[in-house]
Amino acid sequence: MIEAERIAKSYGSRVALAATSIRFESGTTTALIGPSGCGKSTLLRILVGLVTPDDGRVLYDGAPLTEATSQSLRRRIGFVLQDGGLFPHLSARRNVTLLADVLGQPAARSAARLEEVADLVRIPRARLDAAPGDLSGGERQRVSIARALFMDPPWMLLDEPLGALDPITRRGLQDELRQLFGRLKKTVVVVTHDLGEAAFLGSRVVLMQDGRIVQAGAPRELVEHPATPFVTEFLAAQRTPSELEELSAR
Repeated sequence: MIEAERIAKSYGSRVALAATSIRFESGTTTALIGPSGCGKSTLLRILVGLVTPDDGRVLYDGAPLTEATSQSLRRRIGFVLQDGGLFPHLSARRNVTLLADVLGQPAARSAARLEEVADLVRIPRARLDAAPGDLSGGERQRVSIARALFMDPPWMLLDEPLGALDPITRRGLQDELRQLFGRLKKTVVVVTHDLGEAAFLGSRVVLMQDGRIVQAGAPRELVEHPATPFVTEFLAAQRTPSELEELSAR
C-alpha cells in the first residue's frame, strides 16, 4: 500500500499541490488524470521521492519516505517517465540492468531476469543491443518499462508513459500494460491526460483540478455521480455521449 498524508507543495506563491491525502491499496491500479498543471505529476513525483513536499508525508507499507529511507525505498519502486528516460550512451540491455549492475547482482542472475522481463514487455532479443537513439518510440517505452520491472518492485509509478507515442503504438501498449498490471498484481499509479486511457488501465480514476483531488472512484461513478460541475465539464470535453455511456459501464 502507498499512502499520502496531507502532502503539499508550492513554488513561491503558486500552489502546485494543496494538502492532499490519498491511499493506493495493494495490488490495485489507479489513474491520476486532469488538465495540464492540475498537480497530478507533482503528486506522483512526491510519491516517488523526486520532489520533497513542503508538508505531510508518504508511507510505503507503513514505512515513511524520508531523506534517510528514500534511497532504499526508491530501489523498490519501478518508475517510468513519459519519454522513457533512457541513458543515450547505454544499450537497451544496459539500461534495463543498470540498477542491478550498480548493486552488484551476479551477471548470471541478471541475464536470466533480463530474459523474463524482455518476454513480459515483448522486446525482441535483437533489439536489446541497440542504442536508445536507434529504437522506435514504442521500443524505447518497452525498454523503460522493462527497466522499471527488472528488480521486481512491489510498486510501479508511471508518469504519462504513453503520451509521446503515435495512436496505433499507444493503443497496442495500452492493451499490453493492462494485461501486465492484471497479471503481476503490483500496486500501480499511472498519470495520464486521457480519460479513456485512465478508465482502460485503472480500476480507480482520480480526477484533479488546481492542485486538489475533486473526485476519485470507478469511471462509472464519475460519469453517473459527478462531484462538481468541473467533473461534468471535464468528462464532456474528453468524450462524446456514446463514449461516456461506455465508460459508465466500467
